[in-house]
Amino acid sequence: MHGMNKPLQLVAGVIAVAALALACVELAKLMDTGTCASGGPYVSAKPCPDGTGTQILLLMGAILVFVIGMLASAQGVFCFGLLFVALSAVFIRGATTDDGFAATGYSVGAVFAVMGVVPMFMAIRGWFEDNDSAARSRASGLAAFTQMALAPAPAPAMASMPAQSRPADNLAKLQQLGDLHARGVLDDAEFATEKAKILNGS
Repeated sequence: MHGMNKPLQLVAGVIAVAALALACVELAKLMDTGTCASGGPYVSAKPCPDGTGTQILLLMGAILVFVIGMLASAQGVFCFGLLFVALSAVFIRGATTDDGFAATGYSVGAVFAVMGVVPMFMAIRGWFEDNDSAARSRASGLAAFTQMALAPAPAPAMASMPAQSRPADNLAKLQQLGDLHARGVLDDAEFATEKAKILNGS
């Protein structure tokens, strides 16, 4: 997904599928024509019908466009499988229309079907696995970020120790200060001053 964006890859995939369809149509026509020859010192008993050369050129051009589209779509595994599924259909179709080709057409078509279905299945399963994996990754990342953002910042260990012990210490100091004031050791002004120091944490 690095060389092209997804819309262009989708267009390339559609072009590849269209080119493959054209190639299969032309291949089926050539299979119906069978062995033929036109001109030259070795002329077949069955001359090639008009347009055979054009069909061959269309077949070659369609295959070239299919390969380019397959590479540009970044879906090589799926297109590879689709190619063999399409060839399987062409061979099986040929087997149904030509009794002399039946054995070859059915056997080759069956092999091509297996060769095509397996990579297509793997590619399609990979699409959903990739999406699920990406979704899980995004969800877990979002959850971790949210948890980190909402969690209160931990107080430093050294700073928390005095905070926890300060109320008890202040209470003891205030009790001692009150005792000194009650015994007359500290007058009211001194008592107020020292009390303010203790409460302010001085």
